[in-house]
Amino acid sequence: MILAREGVVRQDAHRGVVVFQPSVKDVTETYEIREVLEGLAAELATKHLTDDDLEALDAVIERMKSAKPARYVELNREFHRRIYGAAARPRLTEMIEQLRDIASSYIELTVQEYEPDYRDQVQAEHEAIRDALRQRDAKRVGRLVRNHVRHNARQVVNILERTASR
Repeated sequence: MILAREGVVRQDAHRGVVVFQPSVKDVTETYEIREVLEGLAAELATKHLTDDDLEALDAVIERMKSAKPARYVELNREFHRRIYGAAARPRLTEMIEQLRDIASSYIELTVQEYEPDYRDQVQAEHEAIRDALRQRDAKRVGRLVRNHVRHNARQVVNILERTASR
């Protein structure tokens, strides 16, 4: 039941429990919802983040620069958790975490199909988000986060389509 809730397996009436194979439709739906919720959480967090939070984001971004792909995924989660946790909306944060848990299997694809250019773009997006947070520009932060999530969705869809054609 826990694996099903996290999106790792699915119940199939004819075959029992089967490992989840994400479709483009599944990915798109998950990321569309994440885009809205994470953008909202980032906007709300803008007014609550402390200088200590911003320094912690700086440290995470710095560690991401040299992190191996699997570690980068962990640091990415830490970066986003720190922001969304500052929104002071526990239910919103919980919904985001559930969707990010579901999406974690998709994110693993970006590690397995590692592309340095994509990682450089994502790193620049994180830095832009942090800079907008530092400027306390909530609307810009929300827009940057929504674009960031949309960019991730496109990457995962591209990988799914590429691997399906192999």
